[in-house]
Amino acid sequence: MAFFCYNSSTRGNGRRRDNMENYFNKNIKFIREKRKMSQNKFGELLGVNQSTVKRWEDEDRIPTIDSAIEVSRKLSIPLNVLVGKDLSSDDTDYLSNIADVKLSIKNLPSSEMNSESKESLINMIDTLHNLSKKE
Repeated sequence: MAFFCYNSSTRGNGRRRDNMENYFNKNIKFIREKRKMSQNKFGELLGVNQSTVKRWEDEDRIPTIDSAIEVSRKLSIPLNVLVGKDLSSDDTDYLSNIADVKLSIKNLPSSEMNSESKESLINMIDTLHNLSKKE
């Protein structure tokens, strides 16, 4: 299991220790490329800007634990998997999931579905997903 920690010589600026095994950076890039998204579009999905995505992918920065949890939630990938497994060499398909469906709905042209209907459908999906977790 990878832990989020900071090198004391960097005074908590988020730089990764060289010996820390953490697949977050590699997985973020793998997921974005698998979804055929630009860094900008992927950043919009995650609620961060393009430069943050670039810094994560370049292994220049790691996210705060709060940011990592939020990214994990938005991608519907467990945090321990996002930071602790190399998704590019894992047989489990974590990328074919609810987040992909929701993204597809958001990207539908307004001629096919208006914004209110998109929002309602996404809310229904979230509700059903949350209910299935409780069972």
